[in-house]
Amino acid sequence: MPSPFPHLSAPIRLGHLDLPHRIVFGAQTTNMAEERQIGDDRCGYFPGPQYRAFYAARARGGAALIVTEPVAAHPTSRNTRAMLDDSDAIVSDLRAMTDECHRLGAAMIQQIAHVGANADADNAYLPGWSPSGLVSLRDFHGSHAMTPGEIRAVIDGFARVARRARAAGFDGVEIHAAHAGLIEQFWSPLTNQRADEWGGSDDNRLRFSIAVLEAVRAAAGTGFIVGLSITGDDEPQGGLVAADRLTILSTIDSRRLADYVVVKTGSAYAGARLAPPFLMDGASGASLAQRFRPALKNALLIAEGGIRDVAEAERIVAAGKADLVSIVRGQIADPALASKALTGRAAEVRPCLACNQWCEGRRARDYWISCVVNPTTGREHEWNQGESQPATQPRRVLVVGAGPGGLEAARVLAQRGHRVILAERSQAIGGQLRRAAAQPRRDAVGDLLEWYRGELMRYQVEMRMGAEMGVTAVREIGADVVVLATGSRPARDGFQRALPHVDRLPGVDAPDVFAVDDVLDGTAAPGTRVLLVDDTGGWAAAGTGLLLAERGHAVSILCSHPVIARHLVATRAHGPLRAALRRLKVEEILNAALVEWRAGAAQIQDTLSGRVAERAFDTLVLATTNVAEAGLAGSLAEAGIAAHAIGDCVSPRNMGMAIFEARKLAMTL
Repeated sequence: MPSPFPHLSAPIRLGHLDLPHRIVFGAQTTNMAEERQIGDDRCGYFPGPQYRAFYAARARGGAALIVTEPVAAHPTSRNTRAMLDDSDAIVSDLRAMTDECHRLGAAMIQQIAHVGANADADNAYLPGWSPSGLVSLRDFHGSHAMTPGEIRAVIDGFARVARRARAAGFDGVEIHAAHAGLIEQFWSPLTNQRADEWGGSDDNRLRFSIAVLEAVRAAAGTGFIVGLSITGDDEPQGGLVAADRLTILSTIDSRRLADYVVVKTGSAYAGARLAPPFLMDGASGASLAQRFRPALKNALLIAEGGIRDVAEAERIVAAGKADLVSIVRGQIADPALASKALTGRAAEVRPCLACNQWCEGRRARDYWISCVVNPTTGREHEWNQGESQPATQPRRVLVVGAGPGGLEAARVLAQRGHRVILAERSQAIGGQLRRAAAQPRRDAVGDLLEWYRGELMRYQVEMRMGAEMGVTAVREIGADVVVLATGSRPARDGFQRALPHVDRLPGVDAPDVFAVDDVLDGTAAPGTRVLLVDDTGGWAAAGTGLLLAERGHAVSILCSHPVIARHLVATRAHGPLRAALRRLKVEEILNAALVEWRAGAAQIQDTLSGRVAERAFDTLVLATTNVAEAGLAGSLAEAGIAAHAIGDCVSPRNMGMAIFEARKLAMTL
């Protein structure tokens, strides 16, 4: 049977390696290393069971080439808490991981990085080292201008880590020269203002990277891959542009110092593009990679950044834009993406939403990464792919509610061999997912719903739509097990965290007051001027504001914080979101609370000064925390019918928590 992706599935030679296809799992920071005591005087971070199982799952899932997260070339580059220790003590654990991944069919590369001026002093307790001592782009710190001796120490550090990587069984290393890190800081006239042999002319600014690559080659020896990652985006005025990078890559390629070059999106100058959220161009990495094709006569070219779809990856390779494609978040969401897609099962690939909430968002808050749609990510060592373990005693299970929690519970239970009935009182699956899909540019949420629909059909889940479930209906079904995923509903009381003493907003019962659910369901008819209260700090208000503004409404979003949608800052979506709102002329009313609504007039209090002013609006839309739909759970308990409750009907939270609780429960039944 011919491959559905003939170009992507074609084998390719990389140095001494024969890769079976073109799908790469590129480097990302997992923050999963575990802390251990090293001797009597210090602790370090090691690749423990969680770390190793994360990468093994992607190898088992069919990735041809895996690049593990960055290891610091020098202690001054520590920029996350759980960065692997710079010690030979980690070799045995790494060797266990590379051996397992090799047995599973993946080639293994370790990334080595130094972030230069952008290091995290709070983690390293050391100053950031940089070419010219300029300011950090990640915080308010300055940096230390490296002496020639310190430059040599960092070069030696790259070589030392490469030598250790070879001892640990890696097939090669990837030298990080992207994202405005140290190597790029030496390349750029914006950040390299030295007057010695390491700065000034083009050749001098290139000298550091050449020295690093040569030192790594010499330290690791023959039969070892050396890759190079670069940023494809242009820097701000006066910095590197595509023509500069073409010259740099041509020089490196002519000396055969790199076996491959991976072109990445984003940098410290453009943080949102590091992991482009769904509001941004989804496959920007492909066009950037293509720009550098003319520079490479010997090295292979890899495209990375915003590429989550296998069909798009096929088009990239078929068009000659790149030799291989790195799909990172797509394989965080579904570690079996490669094997599913290349064996004719692309419809079974769990889609990534590009929401960044549990990958980038968790890491930015110093947690290990996971995935909203796949909570097994980061728990591979504990759950061991438990969703696919056959049930020891298949039973008849009733799942009530077809929101994200109910869909996931039904899917996993049926996959494990239970006979599942999924009852939903509306005529469509999805619940809050369906509403989120109505917001602008959230097509991937709709893709997730279609994936669930396909999975439920594949595992023969019996769907009962329009089924209002009460005690009698549950009894009549006679299931062995009942799972409640009845979700939540709008509170409709107007409670705001800035006014904790006000249980119910005066005027909230007026006919021109709606919840965001009403707008997204299409049951509300907002007037021209809409005031939208953002009390949750997420997509509920922001996405609904985008929707209303695109429909021509004059939208004002009010919140009690200095920024709207504050919980999206960590996801890298905040900047693109606010830019989109500004283009649509959405007003932001900050540091404010709504104290009363009177027939089209809002009494708004400035939370800093306490002053109250009146503004005229036609409609009020509330984005506040929902309340649990716990009625059925209570009724069943009173009737003596045992049931398991998951998700929002226990406590209103987010989609990821509902899916997590559903999978955790379904693996135990």
